[in-house]
This record gives sequence, C-alpha cells and structure tokens, in this order.
Amino acid sequence: MKNNDILNTENNEKQLKKKKRIQGSVIALILVVFIFYLIFGFLGKPNNFRALNYAQLIKDTPKITDAGVAIRINDTEIEKEVWDYYFMREAQEYAENNNLLLGDVDWDKETVNSQTVLEKAKYDATVKLISDMAVCEKAPEWGIALTDEDRKKTVDIDVRLGLFGESSYELLGIKDDETYYKIRDILILKDKVREEVSLNIDKYFADTDLTLFASDKSATVRVIEIPIGEGKVHRANAYAKAEEIRERLLKGDDFDTVWKEVARAYVANQDDMESPMIATIYKDSVAAPYKNMETAALSAKIDEISDIVETDYSFMVIKRVKGYTEVINKLIKESDISINKELIEKSEI
Repeated sequence: MKNNDILNTENNEKQLKKKKRIQGSVIALILVVFIFYLIFGFLGKPNNFRALNYAQLIKDTPKITDAGVAIRINDTEIEKEVWDYYFMREAQEYAENNNLLLGDVDWDKETVNSQTVLEKAKYDATVKLISDMAVCEKAPEWGIALTDEDRKKTVDIDVRLGLFGESSYELLGIKDDETYYKIRDILILKDKVREEVSLNIDKYFADTDLTLFASDKSATVRVIEIPIGEGKVHRANAYAKAEEIRERLLKGDDFDTVWKEVARAYVANQDDMESPMIATIYKDSVAAPYKNMETAALSAKIDEISDIVETDYSFMVIKRVKGYTEVINKLIKESDISINKELIEKSEI
C-alpha cells in the first residue's frame, strides 16, 4: 500500500472517531436536558398562568367546565359567586376613578394591553382573586388562621356596602349572605397574611431568593416623601432635602434612621406614622399625579435606591424591597391554575 493511501486511511479513521465523539457529546447533552426537564418541568408544578391580558387569559390558561366553579387553584375551587364580586368591584372602581356611573361607562372602549374596559375588569378580577386565594391556601401551612376578633374588622366589601347600602348585594355582585361571609373571610385572611408575611419576610422565606420572582408588573417599595411647598424657594428646599436623603441612603445609612432624622418632620400626623411608608405598586394602577412613582418603582431592582422622583405634590426617594408582590409571584408560579372560560366570557355588567 502506498504511503498516501495509508495516510488517507488514518485520516479517515481519525475523522470517523471525531464524528462519533461529537455525536456522543450531543446525545449526552440531550439526555442531560431531558433529565433536567423531567426533574424541574414534568415533576414540578407548572407555571401555567402567564396571561398578560384578557385574550391570553382566555386562550392560554387551562380550562375547567365544572358547573359553578370559576377558578381552580391547586385543590381549591372558587365559586362563580365569589368571582362575581371581584368582577363587579373592578367595574365599580373603574367607574369611580373616571367619575362615571356604571351605566355611563363605555365597556367596549379599548384600554391598556389591547383590552376593552370590560375585558380589563374581567382580567384584573381574575388575577386578584387568584392572588388572594394563593395566599389564603398557604395560610394554614404558615400557621395563620382567622379568629373571631379578625372577623370584626372592616374590609373592602364592608366599605362598599356602606357606600351603596346593605340592600345593594346585586350591585356588588353578591348573591346572598352566605356568599358575603365567604368573600369577607377571603379578604380578611388575605389582609392578615399580607401583614404578617410582609413584616416577617425572612422568617417565611429564609431559604428562598425572592429576587428571582421580581417583575416589572408589581413592586414593594419603601418611600420617603418630602412635600413641595408653594413657591420656588420651598420647592428648592424640598429638592435639597430629598438629595440629602438619597445621598445618605446610597452611603448605606439605615432607611428608618434616615427617615426619622430627616424626613419625619415633614409628616403631618407624626404620631400616626412611626416608620417610612411601605407601598405596593402595580403597573397601570397609580393615579396620574404619581405616575413617576410607578415608573421608578417598577424599573428598580431589589434593594436599589431610586433617583429623586418628582410628583405633582412632593419629591420622593424610593427603595425597592423584597415583599408581598414577590411572594404572590412565587405562589402563583408554583400553583396549578385553571379557569372556567365559559362562565367568565359570558359575564356582563
């Protein structure tokens, strides 16, 4: 055999071995990905709730057809009568915020995220009810339960009954007394869980990196606010004070200490406010005068100090913190959620 033939044969064998090694590596990679999927995808609970607007909510969320059940979250079924209240609450709030009566609202008018006003009310109602039920379902595991003392508290549903009269069940989407008490328990327990968990985040999530569940749709923030007085001098002084606050926070000074030493003097009712404001901000839900606050809160990262935020009435310095919004995002991501498309679709004002 000639030398060239020997060399060609050796090269061919080397290329063949190399090709087999590459193929083997590819197969191994595919197996790793497949096993990863089995462990973290198939065996774990899927995040099947990714809806960003009403159309996606109806199209992409798994469906149920159980009579009278509007939503199922894990093993909990939520009756249509409960969803009706949340739906009517969103509709009422839209009307109130726009100084309209329900009968005067153009429900077919297009609003944010390519939704009509009616669709947005349905979407917001569904998302808020899912959020509330997610924390209520978790409450027993956290050792949080309703007491008779809790049930004496006034909540959103009672405020609205006060506005519209106790006979206005129908206006508020409430079927009967049994439905009223069921909704009250959800709202009271949700508020109790939110307060307890928000004040003790590290207790309940010591082993969880909640920053993984931050989003640009909602945020928990601590706020130091300096009111703007009349005239250029007052405005300049307020801005200078806000700058001083921000510089101290950036140097690492404690948020509460800075608030007490610098900003508390500007609070009207000091006895009623012993610590800086903690706020939950949702996208497209903040009144126009505070829109800059919404933008700053949702664009910040966890533990980041914002630039000075100017509103119509004040200068603010905001620190985004891990809080209730990240908890909600985590619980929803880990929940198995389905909706009754037919019941929600046919609901009207």
